[in-house]
Amino acid sequence: MQGSAIGSPIGHKCMLVAAKVLALSAVDLLQNPEVLKEARADLDRRLKDRTYTTRIPAGQKAPRSIR
Repeated sequence: MQGSAIGSPIGHKCMLVAAKVLALSAVDLLQNPEVLKEARADLDRRLKDRTYTTRIPAGQKAPRSIR
C-alpha cells in the first residue's frame, strides 16, 4: 500500500481486507493444528542459520502519530 493511501477510503478498504485475511488465516490455523505444526517446521527450516536482531534501538518509544 502506498503512503498516499493513508487516511483515504481506498486505504481504509485495503486495511479491512488485510485484517480479514489475517483473521481468517488464524482461524484456519486454530482449526487445523497439523497445518500450524507444518508452518512452524517450515519457519524453523528457513531461519535455521539466521539470528534475529531488532533494528529498533533500545529504549525507542512508539510514535504518537503516523502523520
